[in-house]
Amino acid sequence: MRRLALFSLILPVFFAGEALAHSGRLPSNQTGLPIPAVTHGEMAILTHYRSAIVALAHRAVVTDPRFRVLLNYTEIQHALCLWTAVPGTVGDETSPFNECAHADLAAAKALLLHMRAMPDIGPAANELNSQFENEAILSGAELVGCQYSDEGYNSAEFIMPDWMGALSHGPSLASAGVVLAFVGVPFAAWRSRSGRKRHSAA
Repeated sequence: MRRLALFSLILPVFFAGEALAHSGRLPSNQTGLPIPAVTHGEMAILTHYRSAIVALAHRAVVTDPRFRVLLNYTEIQHALCLWTAVPGTVGDETSPFNECAHADLAAAKALLLHMRAMPDIGPAANELNSQFENEAILSGAELVGCQYSDEGYNSAEFIMPDWMGALSHGPSLASAGVVLAFVGVPFAAWRSRSGRKRHSAA
């Protein structure tokens, strides 16, 4: 149900982004909260912590505006990135979904850092952040950069996947084929059954 609700929020953003074929960013809007960048190395680790961060956020009873903006932003960005389900989204710097995922995970990290000071979930957030930081330090994640590692974000500016770039990115094209087959085959079967029923009724 939550994914359906998210779709209603992201559809206007999605169709606006269709006009920006060669750029993932919608027209610049700096009226929201600034969100610090994360490195490529941090992103690889954050992707394993994201679900725990969001699950902890949904346990919060007492919230504040910054918390709600960051949670909303990471959830919408995650949906815009197709839930990082396309191969290479996180690990491949050339993926048309990579910049989009950077924004999603940068917001997830900002959310985690903010939750450390929240009354009911602060201790759990501190523990989760310590686990993340230990893993990041041991792996040297902060030193692993890419073209988006110094790129900050803003909660009023959503980052779309680079749809034109997807046409020349093999893993993305292959995933699109799987999705089309998954959706298209049942749809074709339904159309066929519908046609047979109309023919029988006639």
